[in-house]
Amino acid sequence: MSQNNPTKATRLVASHFAKYSTDLIGYTARRYAISIDEMAIIALVFAESTRPIREDPYLASKFGFEDRPLPNEYRVSVNLKFIHTSLGMSRETTRRKLERLVTRGFLSRINGGYVFPMPHERVDLANGFRETLLKTLEAIAALGQRPRVAD
Repeated sequence: MSQNNPTKATRLVASHFAKYSTDLIGYTARRYAISIDEMAIIALVFAESTRPIREDPYLASKFGFEDRPLPNEYRVSVNLKFIHTSLGMSRETTRRKLERLVTRGFLSRINGGYVFPMPHERVDLANGFRETLLKTLEAIAALGQRPRVAD
């Protein structure tokens, strides 16, 4: 087991990350009128369907930036079983929530599964989110580097 580095402000970073995450969840729930379960489904489908840009350096260099989204032909279709078992939800509840998310444009059905749709297929739900996320993570990471104050 690795030891925590006493020169890093890990507890401060964790507190800021938790605060940012809960603020984001609350904002998203209010702004888009979606439940925590639906947010979890969207996040899982987003993570899995865009996995190729994390795993393929060529795709990352071509589609990992703001100006060019990953085309659907590279997106991994996520099936119902993977989603409901990963999130510990019943199959039927997950299916109903997925269909609602598709109807509302949060997800698309492709090849018998679900993907997070390209921005031109719907309103870009992440408009501004990615830039804010990057700035927030940079600020949180900087907090981890701050020097310890002597006792």
